Amino acid sequence: METLVSEDNLQKLVTLWKEIKTDDKSCDISSVSKMGQSFAAIKTNNKLLSNFFTHCNIAKHFYGNELQQLYDVSMKMTSANNWSELALKEVLTWDWKLFGTWKGLFSAFEKIQSSDINLSMWRTEISRCEALWTVRLLADMDTYEFCQWVRANAKAIVRDLHRFDFEKFVHNILSCEIDGQKAENFKENELLSALYPSGSVDDNHKTAIANLYKAIQTRKEDLSRIVRENPPTKRQFNFEGLKQILQKVRENWIAMRVKLQERKITGLEIKNSFELLRHKSAEDIFKQIQSYYKDVSADLIRVALSESEQRDMDDIRLSMPNTCEPQINEFKAFGALMSQHSQQLPNLSNTNRRLTGKILLEQIKKEIARTVQDYEDGATSTAMNWSNIIHACDIPSNLENWIKFVTYHVFLKNDRNPVQKDEMYRQIAQDLNHVFECFNCEEALKLLRDVTTAFNWEDEEWKDLGGLLKTLENETMRSILRFWNENKLSFGSNKPNKKKKESIYGCVHVCACV
Repeated sequence: METLVSEDNLQKLVTLWKEIKTDDKSCDISSVSKMGQSFAAIKTNNKLLSNFFTHCNIAKHFYGNELQQLYDVSMKMTSANNWSELALKEVLTWDWKLFGTWKGLFSAFEKIQSSDINLSMWRTEISRCEALWTVRLLADMDTYEFCQWVRANAKAIVRDLHRFDFEKFVHNILSCEIDGQKAENFKENELLSALYPSGSVDDNHKTAIANLYKAIQTRKEDLSRIVRENPPTKRQFNFEGLKQILQKVRENWIAMRVKLQERKITGLEIKNSFELLRHKSAEDIFKQIQSYYKDVSADLIRVALSESEQRDMDDIRLSMPNTCEPQINEFKAFGALMSQHSQQLPNLSNTNRRLTGKILLEQIKKEIARTVQDYEDGATSTAMNWSNIIHACDIPSNLENWIKFVTYHVFLKNDRNPVQKDEMYRQIAQDLNHVFECFNCEEALKLLRDVTTAFNWEDEEWKDLGGLLKTLENETMRSILRFWNENKLSFGSNKPNKKKKESIYGCVHVCACV
């Protein structure tokens, strides 16, 4: 059935049966067609299910009851569960009512999954929920993990302190082997005594200890509140919860555009919204940014004009083409449009041959000419018969919106400075790539910092390099770029007169690349 009940193969089989004029007793053609359509619908449903569970990044133990049921259905249609050995009669009896409720959400996610930017935003929201529901007690943290937690709360701990060596403070916690359980059970004076048993401590360190103790108490209170507000029955992803996440992704998708273009987006927002671009090539980042601002899918079936473009197209007066033969500038505009969105021309109906750009552009111009001729007084695109183009090109009817998209952008739209726009997208992509380089080097520095702290490694070069450690999450993209341009040579790629095998700069360069 996998081979037989594809749209093309089933149609060929039905046509053959009709031609040999089989009687109703030997073969009920309408019943076979209906059965084929039902099986094809099941395959389409499973494609949506498989795509969702492959890319949604939701931990299985956070599946709600309905999501678990849908996952079980999806697993039935895998080789691991002997899908190929199931009888068609059994498969056609499966209940898809629950899937019908979720289908819109799965279809929306399919569009999200096609963009690394959209998928980054989705995964951020999922991770945020899972982090909230995963109650990690301080008592479960070892010394290293507790030190990482202290670093994450550095802003609160060093509040109102000047010229305070925070890393030395963290190093002292590590040396005294204070883990989460000890820290959670200590009173403030016990914590002070544990870290400074000699009793010789200045006011700055006393203040830091007091702030650390407050942060620990706040953490305990927050965890108690989270447990109260999120009992185990609520720590699951259900339909309504995922719908809200979809809405947040849509809102974030729009909000980040202006902030990114103006370089006002923060380091944390870049990590949350563009993380999956981090290890892409500069050219791949450019294509993703280009699609992000144009918001056009590479899948022709999903391509459509935006609401503003559709209104613009409806108002444009058509004019009679000088010739229906495609011109060089039209070929160039069409080629650039397809290349920008990584689109390919579709196959002709019931064949493996592709439609040619010449035929498509020629048929669009013929329909424009026909419309102008039939509606002499101010014809607009609303009077065009798109099915004429589809039939003349011999392509599937579900590509009508794509035909409109091509017509608008190649023949009707006066795109102002398209080259200038692409240069803007390329500059954004290049700046984003520099921010990712800065993130990589900062993370490499943090790794080296942890090593030097653990082994009490004293090195003059490291001290110089350690001064470049900076918390970038709250910095704007503009500030991060300025910091990178001022210090990129210091991170190790072009440091002169140093043997990289002996230099921390070389280590940072290697770690950043990894």
